[in-house]
Amino acid sequence: LFSGKCTDSSTYSRPTLSLQQATDLVEQLYGMSVTKITNLPSYLDQNFRLEGQDGKRYVLKVMNVEDSKNKSLLEMQTLAMSFLKQHGLPAQTVIPTTTGELMSMEAIDCGHGVQTYCVRLMNYIAGKTIAETPVTQKDLYEVGKLAATVDKTLQTMDAPNIDALEKGD
Repeated sequence: LFSGKCTDSSTYSRPTLSLQQATDLVEQLYGMSVTKITNLPSYLDQNFRLEGQDGKRYVLKVMNVEDSKNKSLLEMQTLAMSFLKQHGLPAQTVIPTTTGELMSMEAIDCGHGVQTYCVRLMNYIAGKTIAETPVTQKDLYEVGKLAATVDKTLQTMDAPNIDALEKGD
């Protein structure tokens, strides 16, 4: 059980684990020694960029409480990332836990009582966010082109719960 504090401004209960808590999670779930760890920006979840003793970089994603309850969404996100990667698109791949699971549901006390969060470790894809660099018309065109390719590729994916990926209005 991990403890810390959460920002509970909505039903999504965004986690706010400390760097040490995140390090402990990675060591416990993935058997990996963390040599560097930093926070990454995120809206509803909490993300960490970390480097393992092997020199490889990863992203630890701790989902918000509400989305953590939606197992079909989490499974479809993981399947979709793998499908996109298999079709040559730049997508992260999920690293299994030491027990072979692609995600782990963890009871964490973030200061408002114990809540369950979905935790996943993924490979890190280096790059800059749009917020970090001036955006040109060409950049916007390329983002749109990639979004269209992702959409077309996902339309060919045959999975029973594919509708879980669709967001409502």
